[in-house]
Amino acid sequence: MGEVAIAAGHVVGAHRVPGWLAPFVTEHPQLGLHLRLARFREMITMLQDGEVDIIFAGSRVETPGIEAMIMERTEMVLVAAPGHPLTASREPAKELRDYRHLEHERGTATQLLAAQLLGEYAEGAESVELEEGALVPALMAGLGFAVMPRALVETDLVAGRLTALPCPGPPILQAFTAARREGVHTPAVELLWQHLREVAIRD
Repeated sequence: MGEVAIAAGHVVGAHRVPGWLAPFVTEHPQLGLHLRLARFREMITMLQDGEVDIIFAGSRVETPGIEAMIMERTEMVLVAAPGHPLTASREPAKELRDYRHLEHERGTATQLLAAQLLGEYAEGAESVELEEGALVPALMAGLGFAVMPRALVETDLVAGRLTALPCPGPPILQAFTAARREGVHTPAVELLWQHLREVAIRD
C-alpha cells in the first residue's frame, strides 16, 4: 500500500505521536511507517527536502509551502513530586534557585516554552538536562522541579504522583502540530493525514 516517513520532536514524539498513530497502524497494518526524532529546524529542512512526509512539532509551524494543523493545545505547568520541599512553600517560584531544575533537551520547543514560563526565577538553580524518557521518572523520584505540558502529566497530577506549583505570570500554552508539504501526496500520506484530522482537537 505504501510507506510514510515521519519525523517528530523529542517531547511530542515520546508522549503523543504513538497514541495518535496506534489506531491508524491497527487499521492499516499493510502500510509502513518510519518514525525518527529530530529538533524543530532539522524537521523543517527534512520536510522541505522531501526526506519525510509528515512532521510532528511542539510548536506552531508557520513556514511557506507547508500546511499545518494543531493536534492539541496544553498549558505549561511547574511541577514537583508531592514530598519535594517546594510543595510546602507559599511562593515556590521564589525558591526555585535553591533546588535542582530538571530540564527538557535544549533546543526543543518544550524547553523554550519552559524557560519562558520560568523567566528569571530559575536562574542560579542547578540544571540537569534529561531525555524525555527519564524526565518524568526523575520528577517522581523527587530529584527536582520541571515545567511540563499539563496534558502529558495530567494523569500523574490527578493520581497525586506529581504536584502542580503556582508560578507567576500569564499562562503559557504549547501547541502540538502536524505538518506536511503543500501539494500532491501519495495515497498513503493522504490516508494518514485524514486520520490525523479526525483525532486533532476541534477549535
